Amino acid sequence: MLQLKLEEASQDSRRKRIRFIILLITILMFSTLLFFGVIKIDLSTFNITQEIKKQTPSSAFVYDSEHSVLKILPNKLSQKADINPVLDKKRLLVPNSPPQINEARNTFKEMLIKFEKSIEPIVLSEGFANWSIEEQQKILTKKNESIKVFGTGDHDQAVNRLRKADQYSSIQIKEYGADFRENLSKAEKSYEEDDYHSSFIHISQALRLKPQSIEAHKLKKKISFLPTVLKTIQKAVIARTENNLDLEIKFLSEVIDLDPSRYEIVDRLDVLKKQVLEQNFSSFIKKGLNSVGNKDLESARRYLKKAQSIFEGRSEEGLLSKKVKILELDLKVEDLVNEAKSASQKDNWLKAETFYKEARKLQPNRKDIEDNFSLAKKINALTGKLTTHLQAPRRLSSPNVAESVRALVVKAKDVAFVSPSLASKISKILELLESFSKKVRVRIISNGVTDVLVRGVGKVGLINEKVIELKPGKYTFEGKRTGYRSKLIQVDIPPNSRNIVVKIFSDERI
Repeated sequence: MLQLKLEEASQDSRRKRIRFIILLITILMFSTLLFFGVIKIDLSTFNITQEIKKQTPSSAFVYDSEHSVLKILPNKLSQKADINPVLDKKRLLVPNSPPQINEARNTFKEMLIKFEKSIEPIVLSEGFANWSIEEQQKILTKKNESIKVFGTGDHDQAVNRLRKADQYSSIQIKEYGADFRENLSKAEKSYEEDDYHSSFIHISQALRLKPQSIEAHKLKKKISFLPTVLKTIQKAVIARTENNLDLEIKFLSEVIDLDPSRYEIVDRLDVLKKQVLEQNFSSFIKKGLNSVGNKDLESARRYLKKAQSIFEGRSEEGLLSKKVKILELDLKVEDLVNEAKSASQKDNWLKAETFYKEARKLQPNRKDIEDNFSLAKKINALTGKLTTHLQAPRRLSSPNVAESVRALVVKAKDVAFVSPSLASKISKILELLESFSKKVRVRIISNGVTDVLVRGVGKVGLINEKVIELKPGKYTFEGKRTGYRSKLIQVDIPPNSRNIVVKIFSDERI
């Protein structure tokens, strides 16, 4: 837009000069023709002959570049102005050479664009006006004067004027910026000295000069918190005198939230937090050890976890961790032992042996666990063997088996007092031994010619009828007779049985 206006002003100036030259040439040609009599004008017709004669020799032509017209001045004015319409000061009639005109004109246009882009926005700003409205008007006037001179066609002079306006503006802008920085610096210094009133005045002045300054707005925000910050610091001081670390930390934290740049408060807060951490850590370790002593595993674990969240890897934490693990093991073993005792009290020695075995793996050096495990194992072994004999009582009829069972019973009696089921099995096995030790009367009937014998026991002979005594058990009776096939009879004699009759005849010829 600016360039367009400048171009229009330049073209308008050029048109005015052209019109002036044409007018001047026309007047010269007309005067020449009139002088040589080529053209004659009867001025009497207009009744102004004498008037022209009076004015012509005493007048001069002057070009008014502002209105693009040729003025006729009286001779006296012409002499005072020292103006010759044709010869004197050709620069008023003939413009500079085209290269010079273009160079000066382009220079002015470039300078003006730069001025309006870099200087004028600052000068026209609200802050600059607040700083000095007089200087603002003075700079704008200098700029407008350079444009006005440019419009007359004197481009070199316009350039000089605009250059001076630029230099003057730069000086004023520097002073304007210096005033802003000075107020901002004073506000910062007053803030650091906790002088709210002074800092508020200076920051307000700084923002009056530069309302859009981010730096100034940040400082103003900090300053606005200053009264609250100072009150909170005072509360922290009181808490410190009362040795209330938690309350002091609370107030100092509030100060840092409002103003993180208070590094002395940050340092103090760090010291307090470390001190509190140390105290908390020591307290958690102490409470954890007490919980271990009271066998309160849940509390011990909780205090250990809290201590580890503060300082992990410290010797105190390692000691508590070790004791907590030992307590965990002890309590687990105790649970197994209690389960084993409960099972043994219910005469379930198989479960008791299993629990004691698990406890023995965790704590192999505990004598009570080892003894109880051995007892449970022995009871279960004796119970198993006696159960086997009770399930096959016929074997008790064998003297060797019976002797072995009696020895087993002797061993079982040593521990039967803690196992009712084992004692019951002992009673049953003794009854069986007793019954199998008593002989049973057996009546044998034959034909008198058959030779009867009991395998493994002895001969009965050639009988018609005979009663013998045999211990309970399985027996094979055999009857032999010459010329006849032998006859075998299997007989099971239960203990305490009566009226057992065995009939055996060998009567099948060969």
